[in-house]
Amino acid sequence: MISGLPATVKARKELSFLFGKSSLSIIIFGSLKIDNPGQKTKS
Repeated sequence: MISGLPATVKARKELSFLFGKSSLSIIIFGSLKIDNPGQKTKS
């Protein structure tokens, strides 16, 4: 268990890093998706 702990901490750091990147891209893509329907309905 003691030897497996560092791996868990590393995995958590990688997961939080990936989650941070994915949430940032979701915000970017989300704003794009919000803009696109408005442009499509206007045209």
